[in-house]
Amino acid sequence: MLVDVAQKHDLFLIGDEAYREFVYGGEKLQSFGEFADRAGDNIIVIDTVSKRFSACG
Repeated sequence: MLVDVAQKHDLFLIGDEAYREFVYGGEKLQSFGEFADRAGDNIIVIDTVSKRFSACG
């Protein structure tokens, strides 16, 4: 799994979840945050207020 590779080589996994509400086809979003208990030191989740709450500008 990618999380294991990141931990083994001390790499960061960066998840850009700015559009996480836009999941199509009945699929379930799998956030990088779900792996925080396993690899919290190697995971960075990026989000945005402007997309989520339509607060542009």
